[in-house]
Amino acid sequence: MAHKPKYYRQRQKNQPLPKPGKTARKATIEETRQKQRELAVKIFTVVYLLILFFSYVKTYQYIFDEKLDLGGDNANYFILGKALAEGHGYKSISMYNAPPHNHFPPGYPAIIAFVMKFFSDEITTIKTANGIMFFFTLIILFFVFRKLTQNIHLSFVLCIITLLNSIMLKHSTIMMSEIPYMLFTSLNILLFINLDFTIHPLKNRYFYPFLLTLSFVYYIRSLGIALLGGILLYLLIKKNWKYLIATISGFALLALPWFIRGKIIGGGSYMSQLFMKNPYRPEMGNMEMFDWFTRFGKNLMRYITREIPSGTFPFIHVDYDADITVMQWIIGIIILLIAAYGLYKLPKQRILILWYLLGTFGIVLLWPDVWFGPRYIIPVIPFILLLTVYGIYGGVLMVAERKYKLNNRLISNILIPWLFLFSIPLFLPGVKELHAFAEGVYSNTYRNFFEIAKWSRYNTPADAIFCCRKPALFYAYAQRPMTLYKYTTDKEELIDDLKEKNVRFVVLEQLGYASTGRYLVPAIQRYPLKFNIIQHLQDPDTYLLEFNYELDYIGEWKDEKKNGHGKFTWEDGRIYEGDWKDDMMTGYGTFTWPDGSRYEGQWFDNLRHGKGTFYSADGRKMETEWRFDKPLYSPGD
Repeated sequence: MAHKPKYYRQRQKNQPLPKPGKTARKATIEETRQKQRELAVKIFTVVYLLILFFSYVKTYQYIFDEKLDLGGDNANYFILGKALAEGHGYKSISMYNAPPHNHFPPGYPAIIAFVMKFFSDEITTIKTANGIMFFFTLIILFFVFRKLTQNIHLSFVLCIITLLNSIMLKHSTIMMSEIPYMLFTSLNILLFINLDFTIHPLKNRYFYPFLLTLSFVYYIRSLGIALLGGILLYLLIKKNWKYLIATISGFALLALPWFIRGKIIGGGSYMSQLFMKNPYRPEMGNMEMFDWFTRFGKNLMRYITREIPSGTFPFIHVDYDADITVMQWIIGIIILLIAAYGLYKLPKQRILILWYLLGTFGIVLLWPDVWFGPRYIIPVIPFILLLTVYGIYGGVLMVAERKYKLNNRLISNILIPWLFLFSIPLFLPGVKELHAFAEGVYSNTYRNFFEIAKWSRYNTPADAIFCCRKPALFYAYAQRPMTLYKYTTDKEELIDDLKEKNVRFVVLEQLGYASTGRYLVPAIQRYPLKFNIIQHLQDPDTYLLEFNYELDYIGEWKDEKKNGHGKFTWEDGRIYEGDWKDDMMTGYGTFTWPDGSRYEGQWFDNLRHGKGTFYSADGRKMETEWRFDKPLYSPGD
């Protein structure tokens, strides 16, 4: 080719470029539209998160309850957090001998201890911390839902509905582990679905926070094993052996300290309760093979008809005292069918969500059926809601596309998700009920219970051991060592247990728990002189009793009567130790008077009768026959 002159080359440079072809123009237009969509998503994200923030602040302020929740578990969490914050270790410092704690995992108490150390140990501060964790849960769920549904508008609507769920709102204002558990579960799922599995797990910097949050979920609640199971099954189905082995190994290493500690101190109490027919009635014994099938069936029926419907949609009210109705079955089955369809239509991570839900319900369906209520499935309620709403959304889209030939992105992706906001009025009555409850006061039963506790704090010895139902709640106001009476129908065993624990005061309340009437009251009624009334509040009757093991009868019983050998001590100091028959001193025994004089010999129907010796306080002795409490001859005969 001939060499072109310089001026020609310059002219060629200055000429405009040729117009792009049709394919290039399409690519340029598509790039522009993609940038516009990305910008719109960013704008919607900011707007939705701001709406979510202001909605949360307004709602939380409206329903916040400063009162201590009446569930004993929240007080226990507070006490355990206090023990960690004050350097006592993971111990039940409210109990009379501060034993190592083995019931609740230490994750949530550790969070409470952190708040106490760096902010305040006030109960309202801990409650507020739970509320903040609920807000961050909503933010994380927003991104999880967006990833799973591929629809930012639907994820926003789901988060608004979750915010207005009165069951979750209630638990965001009390010191319980459900909200922290849901926070770290959601965070772990978000980390997992964003993992790049093409990178080796040990070289993947995002794998380590995933593993840490997975382990911490287990440290918050033992139920966290369900999330682990769901993730492992997902990896197994995907045949991702590297991540499967790395997850198992890492989790085992991080969970090992808690497992070893549990073994050293005798195992966790949850497992022992799991194998009981009824943890609140240990006399019923442990589960047998057939009992497991019965329990599973009862729980399955209850969760389908009550817990899942009322937990996901709190405007569906449930009366646990009434029989399950046909309508409850219909509603429960419809929700499950829609959720199943939603799972089928879910664009991303269907297998992971499926196994997480199955793992959770596989565990809770084996729990004692006396543990009822939707609180046990709070962490999975957002995902059940997701599947149910997405099932309805998918059905509406299918009808719109097939019957009405509607295929408009604006309508299908934005307007239809927004239609779910019209369900908000259904959730508002539950929010108003929480507000009314927050504005209310304790019932008379708990008012008396707490008044007795406050009185005890300033009028009893600091080391005096108290016994009552809900000991953690009592400790919150009394600040005294506590214990719970033994769950046994053997009255003598209960009394002996009080003695072994060095109990000095017993609270007889009317909080409505059957165990008080079943175990404690009968023991007090059998041995009334062992319990001296210190404080008595009326409406309803609530007593603070001082316990003295030495008073009243100690011995053998038969047919609810004193029969056999026993010891009886009167309040004025008189003591009889010997044989009894039908509540009467009959046989051989020793009776001692307050001045030190005593009689040793035969008795019949509470009278000295037969051979016996009387010892006077000044040391004189009279040995003779007795007839109906009178000697046959006197010392002067």
